[in-house]
Amino acid sequence: MRPESLPAEVPAVTRVVEVRSRDYFVLAPDAGLFEPFVALGDTVDSGQPCGQVHFVDNPAREPVVTQFRASGTVISQRHFGRVERGDCVAHLATDWKG
Repeated sequence: MRPESLPAEVPAVTRVVEVRSRDYFVLAPDAGLFEPFVALGDTVDSGQPCGQVHFVDNPAREPVVTQFRASGTVISQRHFGRVERGDCVAHLATDWKG
């Protein structure tokens, strides 16, 4: 890693998070082109739209919206691009309660 790309300051607080269940993962419902609606670090609520899958092989088909099944912080986010059914498109975590 180049020295100029390293953070200049040390964070004041370390955040410890956990993944409590499978509900913290959002999976692509079908193959297509995934368009995310959220970004890394966003705080989201259960039921909130995560993104949508477009069907480039069938443009007349309406996109399918994916939703979060839990509330938390987005710690992994799929970029805009091709997905297959079952691909993880987002991953949540919540603060660890100890």
